[in-house]
Amino acid sequence: MFEFVTARRWPSDAPRVSPKVFLLLGLAAFWGLLRVAVLQQPGYELSRDTISSLASQGAVNAWIGMLAFAMGGLGTIGLSFVLRRISQPAGLALGLAGVALLIVGVTRINCLDGAAGCLMRDATDAWTGRIHLAGTVLYEVAFLGSVASAALCIWRAGSRAAPLLAMLGLLASILFFAVLPVEIGLGQRAWLLVHSVLIAGLLFVPRGDEPVIEPT
Repeated sequence: MFEFVTARRWPSDAPRVSPKVFLLLGLAAFWGLLRVAVLQQPGYELSRDTISSLASQGAVNAWIGMLAFAMGGLGTIGLSFVLRRISQPAGLALGLAGVALLIVGVTRINCLDGAAGCLMRDATDAWTGRIHLAGTVLYEVAFLGSVASAALCIWRAGSRAAPLLAMLGLLASILFFAVLPVEIGLGQRAWLLVHSVLIAGLLFVPRGDEPVIEPT
């Protein structure tokens, strides 16, 4: 007389989307939002002006730049869960980097005259600017620590990709500390591009014959 309706289970043979796809889409959204934010700023120059100014107080539609930082931070945290399967210390460090990037996005620097031509030394006088800079340093240190830990782990597993990850990490640190004589805007974009390549490498690099899981 009565029919009981039970919840249908997802078929076991149904196609499943890999979490890596979502992480790559998040990475693409990060760069796409940055591009949209640039187009909103009158007089903005990619080689001269910083990425931080796109989310600054004074930027046009600063929420777009803030959303880009949020996508980058959440994507980094998502990658940390994938990376923990290879190296738990690397995953924890990368999670810390993601949290730091979220902090960077909400502690906005002051560019009262707009994002174009905003100098970092003048825009970080307020406490939010100091936290922004500290968060950026924390992000870089945690990110590179994660890369170093993952490279060591996959090197122990017999993967030939470990030296490449290490060299890219070294290049990222050189770009971050502005050792090369390039304009700050260009240097920041090259730095984040290297980070993007590292993210893709951590997602798809061969891990050797056997996975190595380091203890916590």
